[in-house]
Amino acid sequence: TIVNLHQRLENYNDDLTKAEDEVDRLSAQINDSKLNELKKELEEANRLFEDEKKVTSDLTEKINHLTETIEQLEEETRELRVSSVDQILQDKDDKIDNLE
Repeated sequence: TIVNLHQRLENYNDDLTKAEDEVDRLSAQINDSKLNELKKELEEANRLFEDEKKVTSDLTEKINHLTETIEQLEEETRELRVSSVDQILQDKDDKIDNLE
């Protein structure tokens, strides 16, 4: 009976060791799975961030282009005003000259 108990105890210990090994293996798989999920989430976040950076860059480029266009239009408007004033003055001078 003692031998039988001893044998059963060894079997239980072997089973316990096998179960512990299986738990360790499954725990490692779970950790790997969680790491893979986190890696995928991080990759997706990085992709979204890069997309956002591209959109921001594109918008900045468009704003800069529009700013340049506005500055050019403002300069052209000033030139037209000066030209118009000069023309008006010239026309008045011509009228005055014609009156004399």
